[in-house]
This record gives sequence, C-alpha cells and structure tokens, in this order.
Amino acid sequence: MVPRTRKGNFNGWGVSIAGQSVEFIHKLLCPMSNELKTPIHNSVSSSVTSEIDVDWEKPISETTPYLFGSNDYKTFSQRAAADSLLHDRLRKLDLGVFRIHSPHLTNLLADSFSRSWDESAVREAIDTRRFAKSRVVIAIPGWPSWMQQDRDRLLAPQEYRNYARFCANLVRIVNLQLKQKVVYWEPLAGIESRYRRAGRLEELWKIFNITSTVMRLRDPSIQVGGPSLSTFDTELLRSFLQSCKFNVDFICWSDYLPTNLFETTEKLMASTPDYYSRVKTMQALIRRFIPNRRVPLLLAEYNIENPWQSRGGRHVTHVGATWIASVLKHLADAHIDMAASSHLRDEASGLIGGDYRLRPAATLFSWAQKYLIGHVFATTSTHPLIEALAVRPDNQCYALMLINKTDVTADLSLQTREILMSKTIRVHTIDASGTEYSSLSSISIYKRTLAMAPYSVKLLLFER
Repeated sequence: MVPRTRKGNFNGWGVSIAGQSVEFIHKLLCPMSNELKTPIHNSVSSSVTSEIDVDWEKPISETTPYLFGSNDYKTFSQRAAADSLLHDRLRKLDLGVFRIHSPHLTNLLADSFSRSWDESAVREAIDTRRFAKSRVVIAIPGWPSWMQQDRDRLLAPQEYRNYARFCANLVRIVNLQLKQKVVYWEPLAGIESRYRRAGRLEELWKIFNITSTVMRLRDPSIQVGGPSLSTFDTELLRSFLQSCKFNVDFICWSDYLPTNLFETTEKLMASTPDYYSRVKTMQALIRRFIPNRRVPLLLAEYNIENPWQSRGGRHVTHVGATWIASVLKHLADAHIDMAASSHLRDEASGLIGGDYRLRPAATLFSWAQKYLIGHVFATTSTHPLIEALAVRPDNQCYALMLINKTDVTADLSLQTREILMSKTIRVHTIDASGTEYSSLSSISIYKRTLAMAPYSVKLLLFER
C-alpha cells in the first residue's frame, strides 16, 4: 500500500490530534455500515500521559512467525485456487499460520454418492504451495451428512470408526497422495457445544481418541489437535485433558472476548489483557495433566467482533488494528505458540477486504513478520490503556510497538536507553489518517514526549 500523505502540524516525530474523538454512533438501522459501533462521548481531558519503560536485560518470552496467522473459509475453494490477485496478497502478508476452516468443508470436498472425499476437488482446492512459508492447519468440522446421527446431530456410536477413517482418508489424500505435508489437523472443530447440551461430552472425547489414533496410523508425521473449543472454557478443557491427554498433540480453542456485538470500544480495549491470563491458565492446566511433554497452544480464532455477527465495523479500521496490536502484545508476553485471526479475506471482518485491499490490521501483520519476531522483553506503562511490546530480532535492531487504546491523544515519555544508542529511529504509524512511514533523530525525542493519536499504533525501530 502507498502510505497516505498527512496534513497537520509536525513536531519532529509525529502528529498530535488533541481533543478529537474518533467514536461515532453505529447506525443500528443500517447493518452494513462501516462506522464504529460505539456512542459519541465527550472526553474529560484532551490527552493522557504515560511513561513507558523497557527492561532490555529481562527477556520474558519469545515470538515466532506462528503468532501472526489467520483463518480462511474461501481460499481453499476451487475458485480461490485460481485467484492470482489473492495469491499476491498472501505473499505480501507472509502469514505464519494458515488455518483452513469452513463449516461446509465436507460438503464442498466430499462426494455424498460415493460417501468419500472427492479426490479431484481436494487436489484443486488444497494446494499448500500457495502458502509455502506458512504452517498450515486443516480443521475438519465434524461428520458428513450421510453418517448416522440423531436429531441433535450427535454421531451414532456405530459410525465412530467410520468417521475416523473418513478423516484419515483426507490425511492420505493430502499428505501421501498429493505430497502436501500438512502437519497440523483438527478433526472435531467447534462442535463441543451440542455434546455439552446433551450431557454427553465423554462420547465426543471417545470419538477424538479413536479418530486421532487412526489419523496417525495413516501418517505418523502429523499432529492432531483438540478440543477445538468454540469458546474459552476451563471446565471443558479439564474434561478433555482427563480423557484425551495421551492422544492430543496440541491444544486449540477459539476466543472472541466481546459477547455483545454493540459493546463499547472502551470496554473492548480494556479487555485485551484477558488473553494473557487465559493463555497462562490453559498452560497451567496442560502442565497439570500432561507434565512430561510440552503441548503447544493454538488460539485458533479471535477478533474484535465475532465475524459471524459482524457486518463490518471496527475491525476494518485503525480501531481494529489497535485492538489486534494489543492482543498480539499480550499473546507474545504469555508465550503462546500459535494464533490466527478469524478471517483472511472477508468483506465484514477479513484482513483483506472483498476489494482485495489490505486493511490496517493486515499492514500490522506484515510489519510484525518483519520486525516483531525474536526475544520479548519486559515493559511497563503508567497508563492502563497505553501499552508496549518490546522485541529484539537480533543484536543490531530493537523494535518497540506502542499502542494507544484511548480515544484521545497520548503523550508518551520513553524511558529506554536505546534512544541515545540509535543514530536514527524509523517510525511506522497506523491511525485514523492511514499509514505513515517516517524517521527521526534520536535526540528529537530524548527527554521529550512522543504524541500518539487516538486509537493508534506506532512501531519504533532502533538501529545501531
């Protein structure tokens, strides 16, 4: 994307838009509106302040490319397989994780007449060469319609092994026949709620144990993940680990923090630290039930709004990018293994719009792949809605991502020695004005404040 040219008063390192709110009333009678879903409110003050401190001597975690991934329910389709423009966007994003997930996958790629996978459809649709650098995850959304099930769509016991063989056959086609080498598989994606309502979770865990065993027999190189929960739930995870701890290779779940589509942006921004605590809770549970081996965590889906309810709003703007930047900061601090945003390309909530444009969150992902992979260091902020992620990719470069989650200008004091150790500081910015790339001398912000616009992200690159 070509950076937008800004108009305004520059003070050597940024733009100050003091006192202006970026919140507008969402038009309830116009669900396709792209305006923000929060009420207008008058700020008590025109700006906030915060001191940011980085302890470059205290690494707390490490990020990998697999933190910056996404889902898609369209890219694996036969039509998308021939979409050269989409492939170009995929190359620009360079996602670390690409999760193929669709509730209609079995209907699209299986043949109800032969009651098996349509090998030609699978060959045309699933081509991992399009995401050669990505760690591909294939999520199978349960059993096909021809398998016997009750009115609650619970699988009949006599079909358990048939379903296991059905999943194993997809592994055979993709990995052994087509040589796609997909390692990560989820055989029961997001169907736990129907078993919980029926009080029959143990049956679902039995299906997982049978299916994961048969899938690995077909290809011992694969990793099988579960329980593929549709929400964060420690009770369900505990139940799953008790029954399936010997047969699970990685733990995966979806987590949409906002439960109300019309939640205020202020509350959504304040909730992002919950991702840190939830990851830590799950890590502790896994260590309790599986103490003798490391089991990776995959946050399989997340977004500022549930994509199945949203009609386009905060996600497609700088507000969504700011929220995602904060989520990534807390996931990185918690040392999660893999994460994927809800949609790669989608009109309402994708990183890429229906018009193929990279949205602000996509720009953030592309920056992260270049500059935010490495050791993570401890940061502190004196304001709860001003955050920082400090990463050292190598010994010559230091990256500091600053996040303003307030609706007013933030004046930041940076307490970091890397300012004076750098000749120049490159600055990447996302805010309401668009995307900007600039640079400044270290002396220009030493012992001075750095202004950030409302709901914005700045990535500072210190180079020795």
